[in-house]
Amino acid sequence: MPVWEQESVIAAQERRRAEHAARQAAAVAKRVAARDELIAAFPDLAVLLTDRYADAGGFMWDMRDALRRGVMTPRQAEAAARGVQRDREQDAREAAREAEALAALAAGVEVPAGKLTFSGTVLTVRYQDGLYPGRGGHKMLLQHADGWKAWGSVPRSMDPEDTTSVGWDRWRKGLRGRVVTVTATVQPSQDDPLFGYFTRPRVVSVGEVPPVEVEPAPVTVASVSVEVAPVVVLPPPSRPVWPGQLAFF
Repeated sequence: MPVWEQESVIAAQERRRAEHAARQAAAVAKRVAARDELIAAFPDLAVLLTDRYADAGGFMWDMRDALRRGVMTPRQAEAAARGVQRDREQDAREAAREAEALAALAAGVEVPAGKLTFSGTVLTVRYQDGLYPGRGGHKMLLQHADGWKAWGSVPRSMDPEDTTSVGWDRWRKGLRGRVVTVTATVQPSQDDPLFGYFTRPRVVSVGEVPPVEVEPAPVTVASVSVEVAPVVVLPPPSRPVWPGQLAFF
């Protein structure tokens, strides 16, 4: 190939590279602009680009990727913003629990050992399979007022009357938040001084769920417009219509 043709080929290659780089830069600028527009409309979405969601999975990971590419729909943005708010509230609850645990450790709180009667708020209730089929049962996590927690079996005397799947689910939900007093043998954990296990519990009392104040939601009455079709009066038939006979006008 002559030298002048080689120079033209090289120039064409450089031109194509420059055009490709320009297209890539324009695409990146478009994605950045779309992402900034989404964040301006939904400021809570900015946290999706931080390390908080670097190892996230499921829906929030998909929303993080969609935000980075600037291809999030308005409905997805609203759902992702609600998810961020929900995660923020969960992080605040976990931080509060960690602060309470540190305060309890600083005050020298430990799980007592031996057979005793204690009261605790039910935090979790779930069914746990046993070593053999049919030997499982419900377990609950109780939190003492001092800050320590204990995990153990739910006494059979607390089982619901309705033993259907719906009854069990309603019973588990209704048990959370109640203050239960039991007599049981408590054994502290070897790994956590604020955690222990209780066995062979006997129910002393079951309190009511503390009331939660809920502000009434505003009621919005939607206005409904009704369009009335005009009434058309047909002229009387030019000939008599007998019963069972169909008249066409």
